Amino acid sequence: MSVADDIKKPFKTGNVLVQIIIVNVVVFLLLNVIRLVLFFSGYSGDALRFEFDEFIGQVAMPMRFDEFIYRPWTIFTYFFSQVELGHAFFNLLVLYFFGTIVQSMIGYSKTLAIYFYGGIVGAVLTLILHSTVPVLAQHSGVLIGASGSVMSFVVAAATLAPEKRIMLLFFGQVKLIYIALFYIVFDLVGITYIDGVGHICHLGGALLGYLFIYSMQRGKDFSRGFNSVFYGIKNIISFKRKPKMKVVKKPVYSQAKHTSPKEAPSGNVQEKIDAILDKISKAGYESLSKQEKDYLFRHGKDI
Repeated sequence: MSVADDIKKPFKTGNVLVQIIIVNVVVFLLLNVIRLVLFFSGYSGDALRFEFDEFIGQVAMPMRFDEFIYRPWTIFTYFFSQVELGHAFFNLLVLYFFGTIVQSMIGYSKTLAIYFYGGIVGAVLTLILHSTVPVLAQHSGVLIGASGSVMSFVVAAATLAPEKRIMLLFFGQVKLIYIALFYIVFDLVGITYIDGVGHICHLGGALLGYLFIYSMQRGKDFSRGFNSVFYGIKNIISFKRKPKMKVVKKPVYSQAKHTSPKEAPSGNVQEKIDAILDKISKAGYESLSKQEKDYLFRHGKDI
């Protein structure tokens, strides 16, 4: 099995959390390959940092609105862009640990929504405060990395199972609620240091994680709108290229020999496919039954 097959496998099995991590790792490698190319092209020291920062500026999100309006796409790209090895490793490790807890309790379809919502809410809160609060507006910077989205999973896990204990080195078993509170207090205090870390973004992600689970437990699923759009686009892309039509002569079957043809396509195939795709857009691929998955596999490419 090739490396490409190893990467494609999680995307076929539907493990959203692993898919998110793979995308982050791939982007991390691409960004650092670009830095290597710049280095071997003769850039070094301050010149290398300047040129690389110029490129990173196209995926990192400005903290102030007057700069953000010129790069609005960065509200989506920044939380998939990891640059420093230590930062990337810690983010993805925490994401995998707490994301696994969340995903096992609420399913795949809501996991991707939390990741996106956490990153977006963290970014919006950062833009608002850094554009309106004078002491913060004095400090311009950029957001890059998945920390805001990761915080949404930390708090979501603590909201789902506050009494659940995990083993921490030097501390023994600690409840999830205490771990989440530690992160929140750390970021609240960190705001005053103006150290270039997106503490406000982290707090925005934490707020989203709590509100998402709080609302879900009371019957409001905020992932439906996101899933409808995301999986709708995904389905359009998946079925965009249709096979060319071929003229095939139908075989003639003799009734005398009682030979029956293979199952002919039903006039309702299109309707059934549409119903399955609609179900995917609302609840995700994993919500399909085995029969629906088999039906989609057999007939999806023929419509």
